[in-house]
Amino acid sequence: MNLSDLYVLKVQQFCLVFFRVAGIFIIAPVFSQQQMPRRIKAALALFISLALFPVTRIAFTSLRENWGLFVVDIGRELMVGIIIGYCASILFGAVQFGSQLLGRQMGFGLARILDPLSGQQGSPVLQFQGLVATLLFLAVNGHHWLIIALNRSFDFAPAGNVTLSAAIPNKLIEMVGSVFSVGIRIAAPAFVLLIIVTILMGVVARAVSGMNVLIVGLPLRLGLGLIGLLLTVPVFGLLFRRFFTIIQKDVMYLLHRL
Repeated sequence: MNLSDLYVLKVQQFCLVFFRVAGIFIIAPVFSQQQMPRRIKAALALFISLALFPVTRIAFTSLRENWGLFVVDIGRELMVGIIIGYCASILFGAVQFGSQLLGRQMGFGLARILDPLSGQQGSPVLQFQGLVATLLFLAVNGHHWLIIALNRSFDFAPAGNVTLSAAIPNKLIEMVGSVFSVGIRIAAPAFVLLIIVTILMGVVARAVSGMNVLIVGLPLRLGLGLIGLLLTVPVFGLLFRRFFTIIQKDVMYLLHRL
């Protein structure tokens, strides 16, 4: 192998590492924020790839002359990064689902504020809990864990030797199904409080016929909902950490199936 072929081989190997790293910048929380400029994302992906490249396992040591097959390898590497990032984003999907339930019960069904995490419009409750979830994700070193998971993925599936087994889609579907149960658990404390207030307001309306329930009930539910939301932040943090631990185990399960 002459010097030019060796140079092309190293470029091909680095491209595989780079595209696996770039996968988390497509969908992973924090890394995929729309507020982050694309140049910054590309620079971070390049920097992480340069740091991982000397210590990663590469499956092939000969030049890939068939560029069509090389593009397929790039697609597989990108899919690995997307799978890792998608698993982390499921955690924030549960937070979003619970926040939407709680926001509608508090009376924020028509209120919409731009969510800085997803770039979409959502209720103020979604924005608040989304920011809290981001701080918790950084506090538990979730961003470090994503990079560690990328590094571990090369041990189970060296660059250029990725095979996606049938168990991976089944596991991802199972993880998506847990979004609803976790989201309900996150919203449950304040949600139950608001349900009780709604029932009590109905009883009061039956006892006092001249009372305008809509005028009195809306600010009451809003105020109690905000109080309940603040009081249940420790519970929210506990559930977030517990679910994050489960996500870590699920990611390791998926890496073993690559």
